[in-house]
Amino acid sequence: MAKGYEPRDYRYLVPDGDWRQQTVICNETDIQVYATRDLVEGVNQAIHQARGIIGAHIKQEPEFATSLEPVANNVKAHDLVAWMKEASHKAGVGPMASVASAINQYVADLIHDPELMLENGGDLYIRSRAHRKVLIHAGSSPLSEQLALLVPPAPEGIGVCTSSGTVGHSLSFGQADAAIVISKDPLLADACATALGNRVKEEGDIDQALEWVSGLRDIEGALVILGEKIGLIGDVHLVAAS
Repeated sequence: MAKGYEPRDYRYLVPDGDWRQQTVICNETDIQVYATRDLVEGVNQAIHQARGIIGAHIKQEPEFATSLEPVANNVKAHDLVAWMKEASHKAGVGPMASVASAINQYVADLIHDPELMLENGGDLYIRSRAHRKVLIHAGSSPLSEQLALLVPPAPEGIGVCTSSGTVGHSLSFGQADAAIVISKDPLLADACATALGNRVKEEGDIDQALEWVSGLRDIEGALVILGEKIGLIGDVHLVAAS
């Protein structure tokens, strides 16, 4: 976490807009919910169910929790676990790389509000009929909180996921201040954000890393920030943060 920031302080940098902010904590899962009504009870129940599904599978297949590479699909599993494995195979990372968005997706599938955003460790699920501005927090980079993504209307839902080698506690083998992937498959966005961030250890790696992610199916766009350097591909619309 960048100097001067406590974990999840970036949440307070997000404009309220027409959404109410609600925090739901269930064991290690801490989700900020943006919606037009009180969803705390329903979201809490959904998180508990999702964690139960994943936890039960880990007892059956312990390597699912620890592997940094895709795990073979040779064990019968719940659809949620199967989606995590599928995303990990496409991105070439371990299945837990998509766990935040897996829980987001599970919650969103049970909460049918047309206007909903879930933020789980910097990974977003957005379902909205309007354009939404997402502030980019990139640690100590001078570009941090100066830019925002303008996410087009996504009534069916979209994932905007971030990995960082300098911010937070998630494992990354790279040094990117922010590696962001956008996909209508939120689990794929999450897994690919991890893989993209892993590929960026210095500024010279950015173009090659973006070329890799651009070759994957179902990726809407991606962005990397490292220090003062920024690179992007695909359908990425940047606007001023203010």
